[in-house]
Amino acid sequence: MPSPIRRVATTVCVTLLVNLAVVIGIAGTVNPLGNLWGRRFPTATPITRYRKVRLFEAWSQQAPVEGLVMGSSRSMKLAPGEFAAGSGFRFFNFALSEGTLEDIDAILGYVIERHAKPRLLIVGVDPPMLTPMLLPVELTQDWELAARIDGGRPTIAWKVRHGLALLAQTLTPAYGREVGTSIVAAWKRKEPLHHFHEDGYLEYPARDRAIAAGRFDRAGSIGRCVKEIVDSLESVHVFDTARIARLERTLDQARQQGIRVLLWHTPQHPSFYASVERSPVLDAFLRSIPDTLERIARSHHVPFVNLSAIDSFDGDPTDYYDCMHYGAANARRISERLLAALARDSSAAPNARP
Repeated sequence: MPSPIRRVATTVCVTLLVNLAVVIGIAGTVNPLGNLWGRRFPTATPITRYRKVRLFEAWSQQAPVEGLVMGSSRSMKLAPGEFAAGSGFRFFNFALSEGTLEDIDAILGYVIERHAKPRLLIVGVDPPMLTPMLLPVELTQDWELAARIDGGRPTIAWKVRHGLALLAQTLTPAYGREVGTSIVAAWKRKEPLHHFHEDGYLEYPARDRAIAAGRFDRAGSIGRCVKEIVDSLESVHVFDTARIARLERTLDQARQQGIRVLLWHTPQHPSFYASVERSPVLDAFLRSIPDTLERIARSHHVPFVNLSAIDSFDGDPTDYYDCMHYGAANARRISERLLAALARDSSAAPNARP
């Protein structure tokens, strides 16, 4: 017959395991970060990697995807349909929130392995992508892309380790707060900030309605954004040589596989540059980025378009949501400049349809 101490220990262990199972079950069902099994609740943040991978899978099943728009959220308003009309290739917008050069490398590996080799890449680069900033948690937790950051693959062993790490995360207070955010959003039926079309194109329905009604505080949104971006860049306004090398490897690998690439520098609102001028070191760093990207592009025989300043594409300073994210009208102007650069590119594919 078991001793009283053993019975107590068994009861404590069983109770602990049951409680852990309940907590993990609730966390996985709510799934606030989009990396577990639940799908009924909205995510606490815009989980663009999971959503874009699923959208790409569906889009590529309809017909082969020949072109990709890649980069950070600053490229998410570029319409695949406009690039399809201008290049003759079927496009998908695979730009991601806080997109990194590691994302671009991982996405390209995923697309080639799981689907077909694309024929054209439109790669937008912004300042944070070239600095030593930490990788976004969303990328390091993603089931499809995280293992591919350095050319790996999501093997069964990797998925087991990855899954256990994600389950352990559900037991933290921070994760509990995210669960609460998702539950409240579902209860209030809160409209998501992002709406993605089937080709990956992004719309901001709530913001667009507020703008149309004259209720959107554009000046306040731009001002807060400027402060946030300037503060973040002032702490890391140096080039990360490893990321520069990664970009060069990606361009080299694409060229070796016959994939055309257009490299371009994404724009900021004029208020951002006006603020940066008060920081000579940061200003010098930002001014050096176009020359650095142009040198990299030239060495890999790909065209480069510098659209960092609004004047470079005849942009409208009122067509911005904040200091980084432009509206549909500016996106069309940017697409026109990029398509014109493709048309000028001497390496244009001879069978690209006009």
